[in-house]
Amino acid sequence: MGKNTMGLFSNNDKALLQTLQSVMRKSMFPNTQFPLLSLMSLNKAIVKKSTLKIDIEVQIPCLHQQDMLAEFFNTLFSDAATFTDIKLTLSLNVKTINTSDKIPNIKQIILVASGKGGVGKSTTSANLALALSHGGAKVGLLDADI
Repeated sequence: MGKNTMGLFSNNDKALLQTLQSVMRKSMFPNTQFPLLSLMSLNKAIVKKSTLKIDIEVQIPCLHQQDMLAEFFNTLFSDAATFTDIKLTLSLNVKTINTSDKIPNIKQIILVASGKGGVGKSTTSANLALALSHGGAKVGLLDADI
């Protein structure tokens, strides 16, 4: 597929990792305008028996998109390394924004609010929680009227 001569049983993992990271630096996350490396990091890359094995840590809940991302990386890396198959391992590590001592295990808080009742805040909150959970995030939901 690609042009880099890493070989079938490459021991040059560091060079391959740097090459693939360089390709990622120039690319955007699928269907967004966010640079790949702002949302994920490539931790490991190796070619064994013509299979490119990559370990990626994502900072957004997108574990449910593993097949789509494997296809995306297969295309993205096709000119950077020689491989016939790709094996993608995704792990989720959401950045912590909260620094409160009062709620130490909470990494993110999302508020859904409106000044009017009956506009679908609870439905939107429930759907958002389900979507985040489906993507691999641990989710809790508090629905309160103030």
